[in-house]
Amino acid sequence: MNKQNTKKPTYHHGDLYNALLTEAADVIKQHGLDALSLRKLAKKCQVSSAALYRHFTDKNALVLAVIKRGYELLQQNLNSIIKTRGDDTIACLKGLENSYIKFAQQHQNFFYIMYNNSLATKYAEQLNDITNEVYELVKQQIIKGIKNKIFRNDDPDIITFSMWAYLHGITMLMLQGKAKNLITTTTKSFVDHLMEYLYTGITPTNQGEKHD
Repeated sequence: MNKQNTKKPTYHHGDLYNALLTEAADVIKQHGLDALSLRKLAKKCQVSSAALYRHFTDKNALVLAVIKRGYELLQQNLNSIIKTRGDDTIACLKGLENSYIKFAQQHQNFFYIMYNNSLATKYAEQLNDITNEVYELVKQQIIKGIKNKIFRNDDPDIITFSMWAYLHGITMLMLQGKAKNLITTTTKSFVDHLMEYLYTGITPTNQGEKHD
């Protein structure tokens, strides 16, 4: 009988780094931060501890890298939407909203860690640049909408934050399965429908009926 092949996997440049981040995100999501160990992670990825320490000096560096990778993936997704739909503000925003939810669904482990309150607070200073970059992608679309009189002339930060808060709440409820009985067609059309309520609230008052 031939012995089972137990040869350790080989990684091309960058593959090990990405594998470590993905595995670390999975451990934190499934078992909590305390369960994450560089030694155990190296064993799980079938590499030496020395190989792992070439990428991360300690556990803190690893956790920070995991969170940053999540934001980098989200940023890439949002940038691709803007590149293809940037000329149409509403279409672009709808694309950004659906891309945000799709990202959360496809990368739940990263999404969970990115918005973990204790981790976000602990690494706030180190994450400030990347989180601001993601925020600015949406804000610039809002500024464009205000300039083109698609949205009311209001503080773009207030509108952007309101939209993000609304969308994030929808995303969390969907991840928790709270909306599964409401989605009768597709996730995209469901999200578009929900976001129409927000758009109605941020259109110029002279374009619609005034409410007391």
